[in-house]
Amino acid sequence: MVTVDADSPIPKYRQLAEQLEEQIRSGRGEIGKRFLSEREIIRQSGVSIITVRQALDTLSRKGLLRREPGIGTFLVRREPAASEVKQVGLIVFGLAEEMRAGYGFIYSEWMKSLLAELKLAGHRLELLDIVPDEDPRQRLKAYVDEAPRWGGFVFGAGFPYMKDALKQMVERRIPHVVLDDFPWVPEANAVYADHIRAGELAAEHLLALGHRRIAFSGNLEEFRFQGFRNALQRAGLPLDSALYVEDLSRGMVSASENGARAAQKVFGLADRPTAIFCTNDARALGVLRVAREHGLCVPQELSIVGVDEMPEAAASELPMSTVRWPWTEMGRRGAQALLEWKRLGDAYQTAQVGLAPALIAKATSGPSPQ
Repeated sequence: MVTVDADSPIPKYRQLAEQLEEQIRSGRGEIGKRFLSEREIIRQSGVSIITVRQALDTLSRKGLLRREPGIGTFLVRREPAASEVKQVGLIVFGLAEEMRAGYGFIYSEWMKSLLAELKLAGHRLELLDIVPDEDPRQRLKAYVDEAPRWGGFVFGAGFPYMKDALKQMVERRIPHVVLDDFPWVPEANAVYADHIRAGELAAEHLLALGHRRIAFSGNLEEFRFQGFRNALQRAGLPLDSALYVEDLSRGMVSASENGARAAQKVFGLADRPTAIFCTNDARALGVLRVAREHGLCVPQELSIVGVDEMPEAAASELPMSTVRWPWTEMGRRGAQALLEWKRLGDAYQTAQVGLAPALIAKATSGPSPQ
């Protein structure tokens, strides 16, 4: 039975095509035999013959049906259900640029655990990298349209331009999971670390050490800054915009250079900060370099806290105080969520699973000198 919601913003022919496609993928009909007639579809749905023909033409273009004028519509092939397809698409955004910027360790951690869990279940992972000169919305739309050939999708990050694609995946019950970031669509499936809590942990650590002039290096719109700011407000500290240095575009400078730029700016203030929170360890390494150039002793005169537990920061002469990210658990839990959806099918309930980061105090944070 096919039905059409006249009040839906989705065109009627698309609603019809999606329902018929689902019937084909679930095994209705026999390859080479006649599919539902136009008259039968009209009887079930109550739509016009023009709408029915638009829907059937859509499925013909996808290679699911063959239409022979005056004879009928025939089933060409049945796409396997998501539970049968063992190939999972891993959607990432500008991976080569991320690697050049020094973030390769982030991907290697969660990718290893994700791949290991999928392999145990007999699944393969194919990398789908959307590069900066592409329109991500168009690429994501294409993946949604190609969903029958995939056994689900894993998103390696969450961005606002993913909203439309995620809404379509939710509506069409396409197995997916978003890693690391809250997914922008509340009904979407996600396993993410709490970015707001990361900022709070860093600020609370520095506040407990007696620091009251705490600078910030990163993006002022990101959740980590929101958490940092929340903790300062709870402590009754005024928000001093002179201490918060917004990043330049990643395409213009590296994260380390952004950290160095922030340090140069705040170190020139008459009332210099005694601590700085950086939204990743790469920025924190840039701050550490400039602190040494200015003759500042870390942590006696300046405390620095980053995020991510970057290997280079952990192995530096002064191991970096940082907020540890649950990369391995994130990849494992993400794979498990996707596999559970494929196993349960329509009975699966999407969820947003938040994982807690942890503050790791090392050599770059100490009591306030004031």
